[in-house]
Amino acid sequence: MYPLWLKRRPRAGHADPAEPAAWPSLSIVVAAHNEENAIGAKLDDLLSQDYPGTAEIIVASDASEDRTDEIVRSYEDRGVRLVRQEERRGKSLAQNLACEQAAGDILVFTDASVLLGPGALRHLVRGFSDETIGCVTGEDVSGAASSADASAGAGAYTGFEKKLRRLEVERTGTLIGVSGCLFAVRRFLRPEVPAEAVDDLYVPLSVVSRGFRVTVADGAPAYVKRTKDLSQEYRRKIRTFTGGLFTVAALWKTHDRTALDRARAMIWGHKILRWLGPFFLAAQFLASAFLSPRHPLFLLWFVAQVVLFNVGLYGVAVLSRAAGKEGHVPVVRVFGKIVRLTAFFLVTQTALLAAWLRFLTGRPFATWAPTRRAEAGEAL
Repeated sequence: MYPLWLKRRPRAGHADPAEPAAWPSLSIVVAAHNEENAIGAKLDDLLSQDYPGTAEIIVASDASEDRTDEIVRSYEDRGVRLVRQEERRGKSLAQNLACEQAAGDILVFTDASVLLGPGALRHLVRGFSDETIGCVTGEDVSGAASSADASAGAGAYTGFEKKLRRLEVERTGTLIGVSGCLFAVRRFLRPEVPAEAVDDLYVPLSVVSRGFRVTVADGAPAYVKRTKDLSQEYRRKIRTFTGGLFTVAALWKTHDRTALDRARAMIWGHKILRWLGPFFLAAQFLASAFLSPRHPLFLLWFVAQVVLFNVGLYGVAVLSRAAGKEGHVPVVRVFGKIVRLTAFFLVTQTALLAAWLRFLTGRPFATWAPTRRAEAGEAL
């Protein structure tokens, strides 16, 4: 119902940003933990960007134990700096440490495992020519990790999220979340992010609470490879959803609630009600089971849920087993998108239950475990 609610709102009517008269200075922060296979390609990609202003690159190493730090130091003569946490304390605290040493007017955050499109930084920073804009996000471009593509449903989800963000900007003038793979924020607006919170939700909501807007940039893609199988996607989703739940709780503690009123409907519509999905599904299933003897429509809906649930289980089993067996996914040839989407939906709802359990028992993820996708140097 949330997209429908957005469409009923009048257009926000904000003009597209113009090219700035003077390009602001940038501090590009790359958080990394054991990224020796990706960090070199990532730094080469950033150094090849044609940004017209000055830019520094800071790699925030979260106590990396492999050759990550050594590789970063080899780029020092090209203006790359290493900031190291000697003890693993998580991504958010590593980024906080880097921000303390950043000199740029605009802070850019990007992941070690993604590559940017040509001119992405230029397009990202254009948004700040509007003084009401405090934060700008790029857009994920999702690609298959292999020809088996067991996580294809994640690509459909990414596409839906992109359309939803565009609609939010068009109708409300702002976003409440950004892509953790690539986003930028004015340095004076970037809050210190708690260890249990995720920056791609905590930062934009903090910006909105201070009266600034968050928008999306055209022409600023971050090329992301999906996880190679559904078990990896399941673990990634648990971390993401758990971080989201703890982030909203942290915001309610650290920010004036009246300052968040502007975004309250969006927080509920885009985040909280979605996170409650498995509880709504359970209530729907039990209600239709109870009512099925009373009317054929209830019986039909109950049977449909049972069938889709079993298709989802079958899809999870077959797609996960097929991961790594290039081109050998017979179930995909038979059921195609239905299996992929149903399996992904089931994985997502199960991950939400696991995240709620961690949230209700007070168990945030203490340390950061980067998602092991295909490496940044691999072609999409």
